Amino acid sequence: MLTDTTAAQCLAALRCGEVDYNREVCVQGTVTRRRRHEAATFLMVQLGEVQVQVVLSAPTAALNDGAGPSPALHLLPAGLGSTVWCIGHPGCDREGSLSLYARELKLLKVHADSKQISNVLDALADGLAPGCEVATALCCTDERLAELVRLRADVAEAATYRKELRQQALIVQAGDEVLARELQAAPSTRQRKARVTKSELQALEKAESLAAPAPPIECWEESSEDFHHVLGESEPMLDVAPDLPSARGPQTRGEYFHGRKWPQVRWILRRLSALRAQGQVFRHILDVGGGRGDLAINMAAHLGVKVTVVDMNASSLKAGQSAAERAGVDVTFLCMDFRDVYKQACGGLSDAALGFAACRQIAFLVCPCCHLKHTALEPADGWASLCPEVGLILRQLAERDRCSVARRALEAIAALRLRSLERLGTSIQLKLATFPETYSMRNIILIGELPLKVQGE
Repeated sequence: MLTDTTAAQCLAALRCGEVDYNREVCVQGTVTRRRRHEAATFLMVQLGEVQVQVVLSAPTAALNDGAGPSPALHLLPAGLGSTVWCIGHPGCDREGSLSLYARELKLLKVHADSKQISNVLDALADGLAPGCEVATALCCTDERLAELVRLRADVAEAATYRKELRQQALIVQAGDEVLARELQAAPSTRQRKARVTKSELQALEKAESLAAPAPPIECWEESSEDFHHVLGESEPMLDVAPDLPSARGPQTRGEYFHGRKWPQVRWILRRLSALRAQGQVFRHILDVGGGRGDLAINMAAHLGVKVTVVDMNASSLKAGQSAAERAGVDVTFLCMDFRDVYKQACGGLSDAALGFAACRQIAFLVCPCCHLKHTALEPADGWASLCPEVGLILRQLAERDRCSVARRALEAIAALRLRSLERLGTSIQLKLATFPETYSMRNIILIGELPLKVQGE
């Protein structure tokens, strides 16, 4: 493969006007110019600091055994900005200029342009390039490529085809295989997967730049030893018969609790236990949006603290109060609006809880979700004030289902929330942490720890 150094050496061994038919070299780089002159097509390919002219037609003399390059090479749509690989014979057409008379040419990656992508698909249809190479050049799967080919051939799908070309250009530009798999799902007549547009990605990138430098996120994994450390020989407390139907699909209440809810509760119990071991003091915990008390009852039982649950769902609070009484734990359930006084705080309730804790210098663990809800509770100087132009887009991206851009949006919002708290001049030590995604995709926890010298009761 030619490099800056070997290209100079190769050129030095050639006389002006000479082509070395006894030698083959490879070159890989970006196309910076494409032109046609008479029967020849010329590509200027940039590799490092050196440009090589790739000639896509046979020179006057025969190559090797008399068989020139494939006559179809000049038809390959290697447009400006594309990345190509080729092999051929080195030559010097003019003083100080290295040329490569191509015998084989491959398009490694197309430029992120819908017209160029369309040209590559045309070349595929004309048999000028194999499907595997085209799929690689377009950063797409074989299934996605087949769908694009189908849309191209269907006149009735012309509008959809144009949209998909623009979408594919965005995927190529992203250059992220994980993001590509999420963005390139084939359209379905039943349901179209939510698209991530170029403007949305630009909004996300702007928010990430505003949140930079992003705070580190601690990932707390678990082991059986952790469970025993928190629970001892006791069992998790479930506040309702485990065989009753759950509101979470086909699972029973017990199945949902032990498979999803309990791991989240256990994670928070472990975190609180670790904070206590470090010297943090908490005797009274406020659980905002605690519902039936799954978390509250277990905090009271396993940590020996008083817990107050605030929620607007009267029936859930009634069930929780009964469960707490049966368990013999100190939990009070209050049916009231948090603004009059959120484990998982929906939308703006997260910001209300954070502001409440920061202003009163109270330690907190907040797990945000539902970023489009309760936005009226957000303070005017909250996280959205740091990115007013892209706040709504960021909320929408955070609600995308199992998407890497959703993850990026969640982390950006979390970082901006910490930035907004820092502006208040709080002495609380702010951190971010996560629990495993198998428990929940909404797994970012905002943590506020009090400096030991200012802790209260």
